[in-house]
Amino acid sequence: MYTDTPRTGAACSTESRRACRRGVVAFAIPVVFCMFVTVACWTGARPNELAAVRWGDVDSARGIVRIRAGRYRWKEGPPKTPSSVRDIDLLPPVIDALKAQKAQQASERLKAGRGAPEPGEDYVFTGRAGGLLNVNSLRDRVWYPVLAKARLRRRIMYQTRHTFASNALAAGEAPSWVAAMLGHTSPEMLFSVYARYIPNRTRRDGSALLSRMTERHEVETAAPAGAAILPKYSR
Repeated sequence: MYTDTPRTGAACSTESRRACRRGVVAFAIPVVFCMFVTVACWTGARPNELAAVRWGDVDSARGIVRIRAGRYRWKEGPPKTPSSVRDIDLLPPVIDALKAQKAQQASERLKAGRGAPEPGEDYVFTGRAGGLLNVNSLRDRVWYPVLAKARLRRRIMYQTRHTFASNALAAGEAPSWVAAMLGHTSPEMLFSVYARYIPNRTRRDGSALLSRMTERHEVETAAPAGAAILPKYSR
């Protein structure tokens, strides 16, 4: 499921997908981390953007989540670029992850004897004690150790963004839709960075990505896919 770093290749390889599934079961990844990574891989949102998303930003009726802020070194502010202020479509795996996350949060608050969060503090992803999620701590204490146990090369958590982009384009999604999900003003960056993943046929509703990333038995039984080098990309 994860996309490898540009230096090591293997974009969304069978090995990576299998290791992701092993990691969830065998390495006891915290529930909040599982939901966080699921949403990141299926939306292309930056980790710091997800850390600043509140439940009020999730519009289930319209099937979107609003990206209006990012958190950098404990300070919230506008996202990286003006075009990063956007609405992201919620595909079924994201909806399921958000439902699980909300139930998990409610359970944790009940166990800890905490009430509902203060207005404006109802973050979707929080720390273990219900406070602000520290993305750097999540990366160092959970992400890197899980990669090591899964025998995957070290890569930054930002790579979930590449996972979304490369898989969506390879599945045949419209570059304009992918660019909008990522918060780009136009597909130009996608064509220069991900040209090899863009087939001739395109769709516009996320169904192709859903089909590609929810393959069942093929992922578990197929031999590791050949390496595909990803270009450097830091948007």
